Amino acid sequence: MPEIEKLVFDGILSKEFHDDVVIMGKVRRTHKIPLLVKVSNIILSLSNWTVLPYLLGRSLVIFLCGLVPFVGAMLIAYIKAPRRGLQAQHRYFFLRGMSQQQIRVHYKTKKPEYIGFGLVANLLESIPLFNLLFIFTDTIGAALWVVKIESERKLNMLKEELNKEVRSD
Repeated sequence: MPEIEKLVFDGILSKEFHDDVVIMGKVRRTHKIPLLVKVSNIILSLSNWTVLPYLLGRSLVIFLCGLVPFVGAMLIAYIKAPRRGLQAQHRYFFLRGMSQQQIRVHYKTKKPEYIGFGLVANLLESIPLFNLLFIFTDTIGAALWVVKIESERKLNMLKEELNKEVRSD
């Protein structure tokens, strides 16, 4: 299903006149990564193992919350919300070619929005039988959110260009 979600995400961006993001992401994907770069990325990712104790503790807390009826499900949804919000827009970050640092900066500027989106997505996806439907509606919602972000970004770029032209006159 991830491939279908990618197609839906890309289709919505294209439908909403943001083909440039989709095309640049696909062009970037076709480049082969040299072996030396792959090896250095693996070596650099070894530092991510330092978060293992945090992840184990977080998993234990989520497990214990899952034992509490009703309230536990809401706590789990809230704990997982920021990650779910970022995961929903992972395709956008890939298409834009954003680094981990750029993603962190973007996340910090829009943290409440990511928590809100992730909370609603987690709660909807926890409903049995309907969760398959909500996986796709969450993808569509994330894509439409990206359309809004891209429109704002392009509008800001146009405003900056206009300000530069006014200053030069």
